[in-house]
Amino acid sequence: MKNASITINFTPTEENLSEIFSWSTFPKNNWAVIRKCFEKNNLCVAIIQNETVGFFAYKLEAVCIFIIIAETKESHRNCGVAKIIKKAIEKKFKNSDYKAMHLYC
Repeated sequence: MKNASITINFTPTEENLSEIFSWSTFPKNNWAVIRKCFEKNNLCVAIIQNETVGFFAYKLEAVCIFIIIAETKESHRNCGVAKIIKKAIEKKFKNSDYKAMHLYC
């Protein structure tokens, strides 16, 4: 993973969502929340070599971005994937009305 290029995607596909559900350790009752974020375009995924390896599901309220669920695929943990996703979200919303980020998980 060291030299692998990470692509951050704010418009994931159903295929990305299926990949997440195939490796996520969250209970199935949380999948509805992830799907809802996907449908609202509030799901950000990290992709390495066409493989979805991490995601942040978030909601936008008032001036705050709430990270509801975040996970990195086990094989890519401790490699900075979540940090890269977080920085991408910060960059995307830097010049917006959203001024704070709250991490639930």
